[in-house]
Amino acid sequence: MFKYYTACWIERARRRRFTARTFTSNALPCPQCLTLLATKKKYTAHLKTHTRPFKCNVAGCNASFALRKDRDRHTKEQHGSTRWHCNFPGCTYKLARDGAPRKANVERHVRSWHKVRDPAPYCQRR
Repeated sequence: MFKYYTACWIERARRRRFTARTFTSNALPCPQCLTLLATKKKYTAHLKTHTRPFKCNVAGCNASFALRKDRDRHTKEQHGSTRWHCNFPGCTYKLARDGAPRKANVERHVRSWHKVRDPAPYCQRR
């Protein structure tokens, strides 16, 4: 919808978002983006979104993440050898043919494309 955001538009949206919340007097402002955080725990977690301290361990990959679990999911899905495939007879769906990183992706494909209620028999790990 909006292709280009002006600084004025962003500032208005930011102000609207902050005034919609009720904060106590001890709210902590982020020094980088001015987000107000109600607790020290939320403040510390929010700061990690700017520093992204969890780097991908695979050589040549420059991905970084605010949370360790996001980095671990990335490593498993993008660099892991296990892929899920659709075993439905005659299936030509590219993602299911080449393998999807998540079983849920193939299950959704089987339910929607092949109209099968129980996708488990058609989802295979290779």
